[in-house]
Amino acid sequence: MELQFSVLGRELTFSKSRKEYINLRGEFAKLARSASAQFGETYNDYEGISQFIDKGMQDGLELISEALSIASNRLVELGDYSSTVESFYEEYFKPYSEYEQKFDVISEEFMQIYLDDEELKNYRSERKGNRGRLIGGGFGVGGAVQGMAMAGAANMAVGAVHSVFNFVGNVISDSKKQKKLDELFNENTLELIQNAIHQDILNVHLALFNALADKGLVSKDGAVTNEDYKKSTSILQNVKKGVISDKEKIKTALFQSIQLNPFNEEAYHILMTDFPESQKEMNALAIFCMVSIEQTKMDVLNVYYNEVDMDSEESIKATIEKIEMHASEIGLDNCDVAIKNVVKQGAVRLEEMHLINSGVEITKVNDCTLQSKHSYEILYNHIKFFFIANGAVIKIDDVESSMIEAAFKYGINIYGLRVIVEFEVLENGIVEMVFQSGFKDSFDALGVAKKKTDELIHKLLDEKQLKTAKALTEQDNSRSKTKQSLTVENDEQFKGSKELTAEGGIQSNDQNGLAKQHELSSFFAVKNKVLAGFLALILGCFGAHKFYLGSWGIGIIYFVFFFIMPGVLFIIAVIEAVRYFTMSESSFDEKYKLCEIKPFEFKW
Repeated sequence: MELQFSVLGRELTFSKSRKEYINLRGEFAKLARSASAQFGETYNDYEGISQFIDKGMQDGLELISEALSIASNRLVELGDYSSTVESFYEEYFKPYSEYEQKFDVISEEFMQIYLDDEELKNYRSERKGNRGRLIGGGFGVGGAVQGMAMAGAANMAVGAVHSVFNFVGNVISDSKKQKKLDELFNENTLELIQNAIHQDILNVHLALFNALADKGLVSKDGAVTNEDYKKSTSILQNVKKGVISDKEKIKTALFQSIQLNPFNEEAYHILMTDFPESQKEMNALAIFCMVSIEQTKMDVLNVYYNEVDMDSEESIKATIEKIEMHASEIGLDNCDVAIKNVVKQGAVRLEEMHLINSGVEITKVNDCTLQSKHSYEILYNHIKFFFIANGAVIKIDDVESSMIEAAFKYGINIYGLRVIVEFEVLENGIVEMVFQSGFKDSFDALGVAKKKTDELIHKLLDEKQLKTAKALTEQDNSRSKTKQSLTVENDEQFKGSKELTAEGGIQSNDQNGLAKQHELSSFFAVKNKVLAGFLALILGCFGAHKFYLGSWGIGIIYFVFFFIMPGVLFIIAVIEAVRYFTMSESSFDEKYKLCEIKPFEFKW
């Protein structure tokens, strides 16, 4: 009996053999997810990368072997009494197995760090010689089921050199090597191995379906072939690239893609987000095909708190009701995350509106410390907008580490005056803001930076200034644009890109000023601090480095005075050379590349 689903007004029919294939795939997909999660727990129990290399192959093969054992036993139950794990592996599963190759990728990286060249050569030779013994002769996945010495099999998988070099538990004297090894034991390694285990166990269903088809128990036309997979993927790529533009043709293409491969999660995502009318049907199809589309469902709900008006408590409650109702329609059991996002965003929005109308209440604790009862998110964004409104460029914008660093212009030092604010939420919920100030490349000997900080704090405590700064958020009614405007790239004002301004939106830099800066940047881009240093060291007495950097007037003075006091000029030039060599690239660029150098301007 055939089974039908409606997809975009078109009937999707599943034959008996396709239903059998879907059920078989679903069974092993569940096993794959469980085994992948189990290996994640095992990975966290390893004491480091060395123990993982020593035991990881064994632990992964045992999980895969369990799935192979289930498949082999299924064949025995259906009358193939000669079926064993080894025979099933050799005859059907071997072409689908990739776990050992993936593990070897990590093992190879480990050995390249741990072994010297000669040892690495021996390791590769041993690994190559033992690979055939790993797959056959009772080792590897087959040996795991038969209860054979998996430790020995795993050692062969990564090379018999394990026992020769005895790296497990060794203390490496080379700290750089140890650091690299520690870095290898990370989430990326875990993800690679988990995906390999998941894919191998999932692929057992393909091997078992082929075995059942060979014995005449199922029809081969029920399976999703590699050709079906490739065609389905190609169709989705053309839809995403806009190659297919007509709406009806897009629907037909998506239907064909899901018909070829009803397990493609990306197809479900496109259908449910771009064609909301298909959400119920696609959810029913996903349940039948045992495809996990929870993230897609969350993305569908995200539309509500990205688009719905949240300027009142009533509208927030209405949004939550819509989310709960829609979650029920598309089969999302838990919509708590989406609701929490709405509540959080709504609360922030309401507080923003309150602040715009009444101002921010901030208390001064001492000369450099302020406190407020408002939420951390509100105060963080408020202080940042306030800095920008007062001519700052945001250099560090890090919500997670609770710090803002703002750069202000001072004299010829382009944005060298820095003010840092560190936030801390106290136990009683009060947010404390500590202000620090200084210059990027020099000491605040005259207290200029401190005076600037005092001035800013004074303005922050001025209610009118507070309202002005906070009102910046109202200049852009689109929350997405406001969100984008919160990140100000380092030195974007010199790159001709868009910049967050005191008006609160994203607008272009002044064209004349920007063109001038661009010309200067292009003209002086050839300047190099190392070359400047060598010129000062070798020809500094003659003022060569000054001519090179653009201060030709100072260069002439150097040249003239060389004939009067060469020794003094030599000492000065050496000191300047050391200064250039030790100066950071960003400081050098700010002083000599990003601004026009006057002929008689002396820069230190």
